[in-house]
Amino acid sequence: MRSRRSKAWLALVPREADWIVSVTQRTIGEPTKEFIGLLPYLVLRGFAGPDGKRINILSMKMRFVAALMGLAIGFTGPILAQRKDTVDPQITRQIGLLAMKYDEAFNRSDAAVVAALYTEDAIYAAQDGTFHGLQAIEKAYANYFQHRHSIKQVSAVDRVIAVGTDIRAFGTWTSAFQDKNGALKKDRGHYRWLLVRQGDTWKIRTNTNRSSNLNATN
Repeated sequence: MRSRRSKAWLALVPREADWIVSVTQRTIGEPTKEFIGLLPYLVLRGFAGPDGKRINILSMKMRFVAALMGLAIGFTGPILAQRKDTVDPQITRQIGLLAMKYDEAFNRSDAAVVAALYTEDAIYAAQDGTFHGLQAIEKAYANYFQHRHSIKQVSAVDRVIAVGTDIRAFGTWTSAFQDKNGALKKDRGHYRWLLVRQGDTWKIRTNTNRSSNLNATN
């Protein structure tokens, strides 16, 4: 319920106040052209008091209106950002399936299949270097598998956002493996993928992979 003071203020400027409240409410849900033009309207036109005089732009009432507008902007900013980054749930599932394919090939120590999940011009930024192109990436995985035998790697897709027509995925992974001496070790880390659509599939254009606990043992 509005306070008596609020009712008194609204009574002073019924037409303007009702319009402002209406536009602000609609703005919180969806930006409108009226809202964009609201500030210059208030500055140039002002409000009519009961004596016919205009209320000064720096009055308390105008400060209240400015605060109301600021609140609306505060709501619309995150909403617009969320809409811009929103990814279709079906695409999110496809990225999850891609992560599963990655893990399956990784756990088989199949460097060729892992590399096939990348684009021709992909960049793989690993713990021990940065590799450009499919051949270099496949060689990097093959070298890794020569020194470590993966027992179980699991990649979780934590966040997926749209970047224009591309997708950026953020996630974490855990791994259990044997080193070249047969010792059982565990590792964990995080990754960032930039994915592009090629036909009906998503492929990795860039993969930044970082280990958090490379030397941990069981």
